[in-house]
Amino acid sequence: LFNANYGLFRNGKALDKMSYLQQCLSMGFYQFDGAQLYGEFKGEFANIPDDGRMEIYTKIKGTPSSNAGKRTLIQSLVDSARTLPSRHYKGVYFHDTDHEYWKSDHAKEIATKIVAKGIGNVIGVSAYNDGDLAVAGKLSWCSLVQIPLNPLFIPDITLLPSNVDIVYRSIFLQGALIKPEFCSNHPQYKTLQAAVEALQELSTLFRITLAELMIRFALSFTNRPNTSVVVGARSTESL
Repeated sequence: LFNANYGLFRNGKALDKMSYLQQCLSMGFYQFDGAQLYGEFKGEFANIPDDGRMEIYTKIKGTPSSNAGKRTLIQSLVDSARTLPSRHYKGVYFHDTDHEYWKSDHAKEIATKIVAKGIGNVIGVSAYNDGDLAVAGKLSWCSLVQIPLNPLFIPDITLLPSNVDIVYRSIFLQGALIKPEFCSNHPQYKTLQAAVEALQELSTLFRITLAELMIRFALSFTNRPNTSVVVGARSTESL
């Protein structure tokens, strides 16, 4: 949410955050994913009533190990949560894939404080591969994982306990799987090109768009309880 230049579609244009947010809500989108590094949540939700349906997630990056740094981090989360309708986040992710840090007492302490202070209902990690999942599955404090899911990468969620909430992301591979014309600058262009061509054949066969094919693919993995899918969009037209 509110990242102007995420993925392959970098137009640099300013986004009318309030208008965009109101349109999302009117279309029935109630789960929002943000992060401190996106420059998020500076009062955009202040005038929106809490009807119990909205779920807002955030990510923390550059996690500190010093006591002063931990206090600053916790206070920044408290301050940002106060601007939300519910006054708390649905979930908070560690966005650094530092396995040793995840397993440290510092990480456990921060995770425990975030839940104890009512900043977030659940806390977990933003993962990228099965190696991350293997470590996350053994963390006593981790009850939430965000992980990519698309035809080029299907995560092994059996590495996670059944009570962990899962949020799938990158179902369009940051747009590359539905806008192949933007793939030429991608470092794995040849692999992507072959994948997109195969997916285009499937979408043509079933008479659906590439986007619909990816959405149906992702939703087929949501039969597990407490599982959802998050997508990025720069406009309500895209949504």
